[in-house]
Amino acid sequence: MSCTLARSKFAAKPSSWAEVRHFNHLADTARDVLFGHQPQHIASDVTAVELGSWLGATLYLPAARPAVVDDLARQRARGVFAAVIDFEDSMTDSDALYARPRAARLLADLAASKHELPLVFLRLRNPSDIAGALGLADAVPQQLAGFAFPKFDPATNGAAWLGELSNASAIAGRRLVGMPILESTALAHIETRREFLLSIARMLARERDSIACIRVGVADIAGVFGLRRSPDTTIYDIKVVADVIGDVVNTFARPASGAIPVSGPVWEYFAKAERVLKPRLRVTPFLDHHATGIRESMMRSGLDALLSEIAMDRLNGLWGKTVIHPSHVGVVHAFSVVSHEEHQDAMSIIERESDGGVLASPAGNKMNEVRPHMAWARGILQRARVFGVLRPAVDFVDLLMEADELTVAQL
Repeated sequence: MSCTLARSKFAAKPSSWAEVRHFNHLADTARDVLFGHQPQHIASDVTAVELGSWLGATLYLPAARPAVVDDLARQRARGVFAAVIDFEDSMTDSDALYARPRAARLLADLAASKHELPLVFLRLRNPSDIAGALGLADAVPQQLAGFAFPKFDPATNGAAWLGELSNASAIAGRRLVGMPILESTALAHIETRREFLLSIARMLARERDSIACIRVGVADIAGVFGLRRSPDTTIYDIKVVADVIGDVVNTFARPASGAIPVSGPVWEYFAKAERVLKPRLRVTPFLDHHATGIRESMMRSGLDALLSEIAMDRLNGLWGKTVIHPSHVGVVHAFSVVSHEEHQDAMSIIERESDGGVLASPAGNKMNEVRPHMAWARGILQRARVFGVLRPAVDFVDLLMEADELTVAQL
């Protein structure tokens, strides 16, 4: 069925995203204790790139799971904001023949669910699968936010993915958004990377209203070189992959030219083998909170390296992260909240925007340069809107302790 011919199939409905915000799974009293500034509800008129910065830890779920919608409802109650349902890599070539009817059945199950669910993105194998799935579906559920585009390539499938996304939005009667996943050999190899990225940038510049974020398929990039990170290391320890991430950020995440969020790479481990390298998680913050049990649980599951990788994501300008286990979600979100000190620094810089100059930080422990740090300050305030600002004596360990029953208990 042609997407164009099917445009009137579904009645237009307003987006319900404005009812959603991070940390809604915590009690109001707990949020009041933890946050000096609460996370905000997602705006009803949110742009695609603003939505991309709101996703946080995006949970990856294989489409073949027997009760995907029930899983989504459980994980939304535990703080999951967005999920990607995979009909591509998680399916064998023979199973992929049934991807379209399975995706249509999933859409029907989402539409019929009475539970609060995360925002859902479908990761289909081919651009034509979008039309195929929607053509078989009886409804486009409100929870469907858009599609992930695997192996996005401007020379082969880029235009097709974007065209199918536009048609899908017309079918749904509302805007759906896309998340291109960059994971090809042309990106991995240095001699083809520059033109590959610039071609995508030119293509996406015409589609800014429909692109939520850029994702990097680091497993595929590492695989080109026969490499894979261990559970004790971060993806930034693999230099050839770190170089790719840096070039993607350089191309798409320039604040002065209208940045598209680049999402943190997937963390692929959920169980811990025997430790070889020294733990990365300092003892002191947990001793200060009498929470060494949480630290030990995190290290047993290898989440100390995940925390290190999240810290590197933040330092390199990445937003959110794809995760494969619910226990990772609370860790990503806890480390995404803005600290009181970061917020004070950002506010003091913004307040001096017209004057420029250099000033001591409110905490008295660093120098803030107004013009060089201005884009950083604006990014901090944007993150504060999405994830909130902690109170002065609160840190990420407090968030982990508050969410202990919902996250660390799953380790």
